[in-house]
Amino acid sequence: GIRIDYNVKPDIHFTGDKDKIIQLLTALIENAISYCNADGLIRVSLEKCNRKIQLSVYNTGIGVKEDERELIFERFYRVDKVRDRKNEHHGLGLSIVKHIAQLYEIQIEVSSELGEGSCFRLIRHK
Repeated sequence: GIRIDYNVKPDIHFTGDKDKIIQLLTALIENAISYCNADGLIRVSLEKCNRKIQLSVYNTGIGVKEDERELIFERFYRVDKVRDRKNEHHGLGLSIVKHIAQLYEIQIEVSSELGEGSCFRLIRHK
């Protein structure tokens, strides 16, 4: 029941290890699915603005408390432990995202409203 929309602008190029980039994207999208409402929305966008490349993954869902926004990137940390036990998630996805982002000097920003959803933005300055 989850709808996924995407808006990927053409002619955006990034040099890096293909497998690591796929792993990063997969972890972000799996996280969005795990914390999305049953009939919710996930929106993925990739765009270039000035000398920056920005990937955004937004989902409607439970959101993240402000004091947990840094913790969610730590290994084994889970916002909703009950939901993760049902889905058999181990709290590694966002830790992997953080690690790969650091390898490529990608900045991560998280905005979120409890009960509304979250948006993860990865920004690479060229």
